[in-house]
Amino acid sequence: MTGTLPPFAQPGTRIDATAAGIGDASNLQGGLLLLTSLMGPDGQTYAWSRPGGYGRLRGGARRKQQTLNHPTVGRVPSGAIVERTAAFGPPGSQLRLQLRRADFSTASRIAESVNRKFASAGKPLARARTRRW
Repeated sequence: MTGTLPPFAQPGTRIDATAAGIGDASNLQGGLLLLTSLMGPDGQTYAWSRPGGYGRLRGGARRKQQTLNHPTVGRVPSGAIVERTAAFGPPGSQLRLQLRRADFSTASRIAESVNRKFASAGKPLARARTRRW
């Protein structure tokens, strides 16, 4: 189960979630969603999925549904509830940018532009670096 935490989401806010089958599952229909924690990259739980049956409509009514795209993945509208706000604030003493398409010449041009705009007393603030694994 995955979801995207929107900016400034408060506890109790409902967010959309995506459920996906694992292992040898060939279809989500008729399955049951279990209570699942949605964690951030820091390992903290930010939201919980709401348990319930896949394909159920509000009020318990059922109707024939046409399978679209992949039956092993499904969107669950308002399928998770935010438990905690994400920490945000001003950056510390360093700010690192990671380019979507890593290219050292682009990184060098970005550092040069930042230094041209913000450097004081000729001391550069930004520098381009290669990726460290």
